[in-house]
Amino acid sequence: MGDFIEFLNLHGYIIELVFSIFIFAVHFPRRRMFALRAAGSFLLLCAISAFWAYAIGEREVLFAGLEIVPVIKFVLYFALSVGMIFFCFERSFSLSLFTGIAAYSAQHGSYKLGELIRRALPQSVPSAWGGVIYFLIIAAAYVAIYFIFRRSFRDIEKDYIPGRQAVLLAVPLVLYTTVFQYSSALDFSLYVIYALYDILCCFFTLYIQYSLIKAGRREHEYRLFQHLHHLEKQQYDITKKNMEMFDIKMHDVKHMLLGMRNILTPEQIAEIEKVVTIYDSTVKSGNEVLDVIFTEKSLQCEQKDISFERIVDGSLLRFMHVSDVYSLFGNAIDNAIEAVSKVDKREKRTVSLMVRESRGMVYIGLENGYTGTIEFEDGLPVTTKHDKQFHGFGTKSMRNVVEKYGGTMVINASDNIFRLNILLPVPGAKV
Repeated sequence: MGDFIEFLNLHGYIIELVFSIFIFAVHFPRRRMFALRAAGSFLLLCAISAFWAYAIGEREVLFAGLEIVPVIKFVLYFALSVGMIFFCFERSFSLSLFTGIAAYSAQHGSYKLGELIRRALPQSVPSAWGGVIYFLIIAAAYVAIYFIFRRSFRDIEKDYIPGRQAVLLAVPLVLYTTVFQYSSALDFSLYVIYALYDILCCFFTLYIQYSLIKAGRREHEYRLFQHLHHLEKQQYDITKKNMEMFDIKMHDVKHMLLGMRNILTPEQIAEIEKVVTIYDSTVKSGNEVLDVIFTEKSLQCEQKDISFERIVDGSLLRFMHVSDVYSLFGNAIDNAIEAVSKVDKREKRTVSLMVRESRGMVYIGLENGYTGTIEFEDGLPVTTKHDKQFHGFGTKSMRNVVEKYGGTMVINASDNIFRLNILLPVPGAKV
């Protein structure tokens, strides 16, 4: 037991720092032979800690009247912690630096909080109890930090955080955490002031990082939305041209069919008429963009044995831009087709769409069957695709279009029925 206590006293800082690193990096993709890399990194940190304790110890080295050994020590450990993240996880150096700043801030702020409370305990409290209280405070702080920041760091990508921002955070962090180490020798009343300021600096650094991640993610999503919107416009133009050519060819097929009834078998004639009927049944919405979408999606539904039912007054959407109509309905129907295609029962493989006027507003309702479970986050279904960086933007794009026109969008799923409900105010209409 005594050896264990001595180990904690010698390497307690290293243990706290490693735990702090894993709080932020636990969801990062890991490099090959991760366990060996992590164990080796931890042993290296412990070896340096032991070397520092026995070879340097309390030796004083002054520079400009200040003891610089603590500065060198904490700069070294900070650099090693960044190296450990880069060595063990599939992350760029800038992201490793950014994560190292978070880990170092969390460790130092939690340590300072625990140390402050321990020093504030009455002298009658046994030192062993002081150590237990310190451990509980550290543990509680780490748990709180994990649950606050786990989602922010889980999907962080290199595009979110420029390297220069990480460097600008690292410099003041190392400065104030090392400078405030000198406050330990001050009178308790002054120590409280310095310690509280130190704690605030650490957690303010974490708050800045949290804000940078949110801003970076918004910027990343905005650029991706712009790119997807451009692709959707290109796709609409291509699909429209294809439908125009298809219209001409279908007109020719009808005339050819009349002259070939004596040549083709009844089965062949029925198959051709079926295709013609599918096409003819789509061009009746009252909106040119919806006509293109319905023609394209009806053929997809036919190939996948899906029933596509619709009651649509497309003329109600005349106030919407062409690209917005294509983006909204294209994404909605694509998602519905993808979900319902996984349903086994034929009678459940149905996509139902309605567009109608409701008290001066346009109501858009879509229903389709699905299998499995659907998780929601911020009112939107979470994508089940592995690459979440480039998937899951369909419903976000739909919500952006709806909000652009001052509307509301509500999605819910129950009893294996997915329901999308949208209300769009019509400009100039009396409600």
